[in-house]
Amino acid sequence: PALPIGVGMALGARKRKENWRTFVITGDGELNEGTNWEAFMAAGHHKLGNLVAIVDKNRLQMTGHTKDVIDIDPLDKKLEAFGWEVINIEDGNDMLQVMEAFEKIPPNDPTERRKPICLISNTVKGKGVDFMEDNHKWHGGGIAKEQLEEALEQVEKNRKVR
Repeated sequence: PALPIGVGMALGARKRKENWRTFVITGDGELNEGTNWEAFMAAGHHKLGNLVAIVDKNRLQMTGHTKDVIDIDPLDKKLEAFGWEVINIEDGNDMLQVMEAFEKIPPNDPTERRKPICLISNTVKGKGVDFMEDNHKWHGGGIAKEQLEEALEQVEKNRKVR
């Protein structure tokens, strides 16, 4: 998992007083793995303010909905209890909301010990393609040519003006 590696990178950067951030992207399904929770606890304990975790909370994993496999909610409260600052993104499929969340992240200061930050991005897997939306069967695997054409048409139709 990426989060434990990110914790090591952030800790190393802080020990060397280097002014850069470590960003880690993970999914809520991956948070069923114990090493991620150990990493959350370690980052909070060491006040790794140079670490930002982004959780794609689409409520799905390979075998089904996360609430039916291992329910991790309330995720924000758990992370806060481990010493993290949490920024919730109501609609992680809306890039304006995602950018607004990133703008809330304070500048990095290698001389300060502060809470690590977690952006919880509430998304819909397969957004914009009706037969893929919120369907764990599309978590992995391929797509038939006919379905690909239909999916591309729907994405184009549903695309917001940029």
